[in-house]
Amino acid sequence: MPDRIPKPPHPPQDAGYHLPKCLYRVELDDPYEVRYWTRLYKITEEELRALVVKLGSDRNRIEDYLSL
Repeated sequence: MPDRIPKPPHPPQDAGYHLPKCLYRVELDDPYEVRYWTRLYKITEEELRALVVKLGSDRNRIEDYLSL
């Protein structure tokens, strides 16, 4: 089990917003989830995909790397 319990940010004000199925893993299969993580981390989709390749899909590892 992850060390931290993730806290979702306040949702952006658009109709296409929804939370990921799992807040502990960054999944790249669903365009809505990709949009969620890129907005949360303020990075591009390409940067997000590179991070997942480098670090894996664990949210805590990605946030540690980004110093969040």
